[in-house]
Amino acid sequence: MLPARARPRRYGGLALLTRCVEELMEMLKLQISLGAVSAEEGKIAQQVAEGALSFRDKQVGDIMTPLEDAYFLSSRTKLGYDAIREIFETGYSRIPIYGMDKHDYRGLLYTKDLMLADPEDEMKVGDFIQIFNRKVETFFEETKLVQCLNAFKKGGTHMGLVRKVGSLL
Repeated sequence: MLPARARPRRYGGLALLTRCVEELMEMLKLQISLGAVSAEEGKIAQQVAEGALSFRDKQVGDIMTPLEDAYFLSSRTKLGYDAIREIFETGYSRIPIYGMDKHDYRGLLYTKDLMLADPEDEMKVGDFIQIFNRKVETFFEETKLVQCLNAFKKGGTHMGLVRKVGSLL
């Protein structure tokens, strides 16, 4: 056992952690002001540090893309030349597929799977995704990001649907 004067003092975990985070950010700002990196690189470094330090406190609801802003496809969309071109032009690698409306989630389209689609067949995307049966994780808005990361690390998918507590959806 360490002598009393060598043991770390307990100040209340949260207060000590907050103080350490503030000191770290001040040191980063000092290094930027002294020219250790360019202003642009310093701004990026500061954003990365702030994001990393606040990661454990953030919830899914803080960072999710709202349903009305998400790119979806109807399960009735035919995978012809025009539809496949539009999908690739969006730049997304994973696209949620819905049935009757955006609240009726049916599955997930990985754009890399489209290399197996024959545009001349004009297969409905709802039928096409059944071949691969891609899964997504489901989280509640209050779920901590660290829990999501752990779920994603277990494999299977890197996309999640967010649900509100008390919602039937």
